[in-house]
Amino acid sequence: MGGLDEVRTVVSSSLYRQVSGPDREVDIATGSILQSIFVRVKPGRLDDYVGKVAKLRKISERLGTSTSMRVWQATAAGEATGTVVVGVIYKDLAAYAADTTKIQGDSEWQKLVAGDDDMRTIVCTALARNVGP
Repeated sequence: MGGLDEVRTVVSSSLYRQVSGPDREVDIATGSILQSIFVRVKPGRLDDYVGKVAKLRKISERLGTSTSMRVWQATAAGEATGTVVVGVIYKDLAAYAADTTKIQGDSEWQKLVAGDDDMRTIVCTALARNVGP
């Protein structure tokens, strides 16, 4: 890899296929934020889970957030194969903070996500900042 081993260590490598989104285009410029929620969806519940994410998108739009949501599923990831990732893209950290505040204060959003445990288990969540092209 042309000397990349001198500057980085590969932690994980996976191949994902997009199963829904984007709901709206967002400029993914330097400084934008990607919130990733990695989940294990219970067998036979992927369509239900993707449908629930679509409902969350509608709530997000109603709240006037600036986010864009996408859903991917790992197809070649060793033990992580089948893992679903919901990616939420924000313009910057200020947008992340503002939109998160709106979402956390919305009773419809909170009620909808409270019922997710019957179809998925959260593996981990992460925030990543785009540091360049």
